[in-house]
Amino acid sequence: MDKIRKYRKYLIATAVALVLSVLVGVVSLATLPDVYLVEAPKESTSILDQVSISIYDSQEDETGHVVPIGADPQMVFYNADGMASCVVIELTEPMIPGTQYQLFYSQDHADFVEGYSVSGSSTIGQTELVFDLPTADYTTYRLDVGGAFQLKDIRVSQMDPIATKIDRMGQLFDGNISVLNGRQMVLAFAVIWVAAMLLVWKFSQIQAWFKAKWEHYRENPMAFWISFAIFFGCVLFAVMIWLVLSLLDIVVPSFYSGVYFVLAGATLGGVLAFARRAESRPEWMMAVLILGVGLLVALMMPRTAMVSWDDETHYRNALDLSYGGETWVTKADERMQPMQMSNGTDLATVTGVKEELNELYESGSTGAVHGDVFRLLSVAYLPGAIGIWLARVFGLSFTATFVAGRVTTLLMFVIVMYFAMKRLRSSSMLLGVFALLPTVIFIAGNYCYDSWCTAFLALGTAVFLDEYRHPERKLRWQDAVLMLGSLMLGCIPKTIYFPVFLMCLFMPKEKFTDKRHMVWYRVAVVGAAFIMAFTFVGPLLITSGARYGDMRGGSDVSGEGQLSFILGDPLNYTRVLLTFLFGTYFKPSMIFNQTINYQAYMGTFPYGIAFVVLLLIVFVAERPKEELTLKKTGGWVKVAAAVSFFCAVCMAASAMYIAFTPVGADTIAGCQERYMMPVLLPMLMQIRPNKTWMPIPPKYFRLGVVLAEGVLLFAGFWPLMMSYV
Repeated sequence: MDKIRKYRKYLIATAVALVLSVLVGVVSLATLPDVYLVEAPKESTSILDQVSISIYDSQEDETGHVVPIGADPQMVFYNADGMASCVVIELTEPMIPGTQYQLFYSQDHADFVEGYSVSGSSTIGQTELVFDLPTADYTTYRLDVGGAFQLKDIRVSQMDPIATKIDRMGQLFDGNISVLNGRQMVLAFAVIWVAAMLLVWKFSQIQAWFKAKWEHYRENPMAFWISFAIFFGCVLFAVMIWLVLSLLDIVVPSFYSGVYFVLAGATLGGVLAFARRAESRPEWMMAVLILGVGLLVALMMPRTAMVSWDDETHYRNALDLSYGGETWVTKADERMQPMQMSNGTDLATVTGVKEELNELYESGSTGAVHGDVFRLLSVAYLPGAIGIWLARVFGLSFTATFVAGRVTTLLMFVIVMYFAMKRLRSSSMLLGVFALLPTVIFIAGNYCYDSWCTAFLALGTAVFLDEYRHPERKLRWQDAVLMLGSLMLGCIPKTIYFPVFLMCLFMPKEKFTDKRHMVWYRVAVVGAAFIMAFTFVGPLLITSGARYGDMRGGSDVSGEGQLSFILGDPLNYTRVLLTFLFGTYFKPSMIFNQTINYQAYMGTFPYGIAFVVLLLIVFVAERPKEELTLKKTGGWVKVAAAVSFFCAVCMAASAMYIAFTPVGADTIAGCQERYMMPVLLPMLMQIRPNKTWMPIPPKYFRLGVVLAEGVLLFAGFWPLMMSYV
């Protein structure tokens, strides 16, 4: 009974999590996009014997399946003369759910163009691809399919397809509980349970924090209201500037320009409101600036894919996770594929794309597609998935839902970076300036997992350095779990970063109560590093590289062949690797352009050199005077930091050599300089000088750095995202 009373609050939290996860399933079912079952018309005519068929970038295997072998697999049907309102492609067996397909149609044997096509994704058990066409006399069709299929028949009809709306919620009320998404409820329970456990565990501390804040307010309410007035005064001032510029026809009075000025005012107001605590709590100012600039990116960039690197893939992964894996794909989601949407920077184009996507979303979904969400990588997509799910629950439009996923991804970055800065105040400015490098904050405001890696690796390093610099304080198991857990979370999306665990082995002996305590700690460090290393190296060795290979690198790419080449001549590969790293990858011009200025498909940031200067100043000179009394970072720790950084970069380059580069090439393709950024920050945190101190009062130095960065960022992003308004 005593144990039950001791753990009663945790049992209650678990029960609450279970109830809430079921509620998530019910709410999700009630807020699904409209679901339509599209079927072929009752009357249709087969034209399989009438047409001539040509296959491109594909081949038929011995079972009769058409298998893609090139970049643009397609099947063309000639001489299909006749009136048609609907085309039905009948398959002998279902395709893999989620396979993309597209039917082009033309009259009088004209060339195929994107505007005369219908696309979709195969759903679970689908054996008929039904296409609704404008009624006309067509002569030629072209079927593009991204996966293997076996053609059974092609039929045409002058009748429209039959679309039947499926009432999923009604099925639940009829007793069909199976319509609930079990995988989504399992995911919801896992997330809610972890949050509930943390809340119960930290409840007394949270309660004490609110009590302390209330007491602080009662002691000096004037300070709070002055900060409040400063914040809203800056927002109102920014709105007034926007109105004046709009009246003078300098700025077009649009939603975008309005949000830009409101964010600028809110960011300035937030920074000034926390300026009085710049010396003791600089992380507040930095967090406000990161949030303000990040929202500028998330809200103002085009609401389409092809904005950031591979964001169409990252969005789809977050979307799958928001549904729990059984994804109800709409035509708007299908349009979020490479080269499908235009993100041109003129107001008419932006407005037109927004309206088109929202109309496609309102047309509903034609069925569910299974996605693999029960994998480690899915953890990094949780923030975006939560944002998409919440937006769908509140019935927001497609473009608002798309942006909501960006915003929650950014919030994760801000929150984790805030706690990293709070934990290691001596490096809070360094972390903040690094997080505000134009490329880094651009990634944080878009669909990508690089910001997840950067934030959690920074948090894990901050915990390590904080513990290292206080040898008089024994290492608690909670801090060890936080440190190793953060590093593991940071490595999950890209396990090539596992060398960062090396620093943890240099924890001072004074931190442990006895030798047994130290041994168990080191076993935990080695075990965590081994788990991360095995998730990368293990599959590579077990499959001999066969599972690796990205066809975007060309037809000569072969993971199996490349691994054999490396193992067969390791000295030659070492030469290739070092030549690439020191001849191309680490060139200052490449690093500057690719990791500071580059904004993917949106262009180049104009003031990148200023951020390099600020980063160097903060790195070399800024350190609070009180921090000089703490334990200095040892030489071996700095060496370990440099070695782990270099090893992680070598891992990244080797991964791209295996997966993206033709076999035996003398260089490495596809290894972007931005890959080094998540492990560059931990190295900078550890190797920064021990004895420097900025003679300028910390309050004014930090406020000056924050204001300079804010002005540069808002001014630099204007030509990239606001020139059309």
